[in-house]
Amino acid sequence: MRIVSAARPQGAKPVIDTGIPARVRPDAFEGTVAAVRGASGTSATPAFARLHVPGAPADVLLPAVTSPYATSPLQLYASRVERTNAFPEQRAALRALGRVRTEWAPLEPPGERPRVAILISEPQALLPGGYEPVARLADMLREQGCDPVLIPPMSDVLIGTDRAHVQATLTKLVEGLDGVVGPGGADVHPRLYGDAVTHAITPNFPRDRFEAELATLAMRGDRFLLGICRSHQLWNAALGGKLVQDVRADGLSVISQNQDDYGLEEHQPFVVRDAAGKVTFENRVHLTPDSQFAAIVGGAESVLTNSYHHQAVGRPGQGLTVTGVVTDPETQVETVESTEAWNVLTTQFHPELMMDADPRFAALTETVARRAHVFRLEKRLAAEGKSSCADLLAAMREAPEGRFLPTDFAWVEQALAPRQNQ
Repeated sequence: MRIVSAARPQGAKPVIDTGIPARVRPDAFEGTVAAVRGASGTSATPAFARLHVPGAPADVLLPAVTSPYATSPLQLYASRVERTNAFPEQRAALRALGRVRTEWAPLEPPGERPRVAILISEPQALLPGGYEPVARLADMLREQGCDPVLIPPMSDVLIGTDRAHVQATLTKLVEGLDGVVGPGGADVHPRLYGDAVTHAITPNFPRDRFEAELATLAMRGDRFLLGICRSHQLWNAALGGKLVQDVRADGLSVISQNQDDYGLEEHQPFVVRDAAGKVTFENRVHLTPDSQFAAIVGGAESVLTNSYHHQAVGRPGQGLTVTGVVTDPETQVETVESTEAWNVLTTQFHPELMMDADPRFAALTETVARRAHVFRLEKRLAAEGKSSCADLLAAMREAPEGRFLPTDFAWVEQALAPRQNQ
């Protein structure tokens, strides 16, 4: 197997400033991570490999790096991540991944199908049954005609220690993507937004930094991003926002915001009733009228959603606008439930778990697939010398029935077209 790589020019500057502050000196844990990352002893920018992992929800993307002791990138990745002790509760999963026999080849440029990456926050999500929402998202993307791929947490363990070098490598990766989905997962490390740990549970800063760098890079181009729950929080924090580490401890709510504590099914909205059946709390998201979110769900003023969180966005990130809030009836404090930019949607709740129960949430979740198709179509037309908004809209009208919704045509005219003319 020939692995293609290219050296980074000497003195190359970071591709972007992600806005992630370096407020805290590296601790012993991060020093261990850096030592493991530096084991390859190379500054070459690695190509990426596409791996078929039996039982995984989709193919996996990793830097195409091996060693005399690891014959596939997945084996080397699992070994290095285990050595960092970043996921002590998932040692068994990492060792299982290290034993998996995979077929892999250099990553090819996208074809007709849009390539959409799903950012994984736990290694076990690469194993069969590891994290059901990821499988649902991958299935949805395939059904919508996309090419879903999984990016494991801390994949930069195969790249190196220099952050500018990591960003240069990730830039090459995101250039081949048309969309990114960030699913739910573990708590975000408060270091990402400059706070000390008070109520965050098992935070992992190297994992969060990798996902933050990849997501913020992806936002700066022709790609559409959907961030759910953890990713809603992480992306806002990565763009300079602030999080609330626990909604009860920090005074936003007097009750748990995890509907598992009330025996509610995942597809049900979070509605709490007293012994007499009276509603005492409901996770009703009040929407900004002119937002993408409101348009996608049919112009609704509010929607009832599920709820599985204890952290929350306290201040939105730069460039992200709050489009949905829930007001606690006891504290009268608003919790940020959704934010957006022209090519980004984030939600605190899990729309992918409610797709079968409410077609509006299917339309919301599938937005990332439809908009990825727009970007793939735009790039194809540009290669043919057709770069006008009129060309793009005409090609969208010729697409298979149901590929695009009226909201997608409106988005092209109102959000994408002005950027084409800049």
